[in-house]
Amino acid sequence: MPERSRPDVALRDVAGMLRSFDYVAGALAHEDEPVETGDWAHEARTAFLDGYERGSGSDLRAHRALLDAFELDKAVYEVVYEARNRPTWVGIPVAAVDRLVARADG
Repeated sequence: MPERSRPDVALRDVAGMLRSFDYVAGALAHEDEPVETGDWAHEARTAFLDGYERGSGSDLRAHRALLDAFELDKAVYEVVYEARNRPTWVGIPVAAVDRLVARADG
């Protein structure tokens, strides 16, 4: 238990929040009557990072590779979770893995 209560890297929490935006858009797409979200997730991610910078004075984009690594770690975990529990949702984290790997390659 003491290990779980130790402070962690803030970027890991930010990466988790960024993943949440993808899940909102993905969940809406899985509704009985799917809702078109367009670029909402991208815009929400951008607004969150901008707000974080304004509030903290820290530009997380300067640490993009590390932030992407934390987000990729979270997305890979989500792929396994969704494959086991909600296979119809596995495309949500798979799309993130594809996006993050493509950015790392580019």
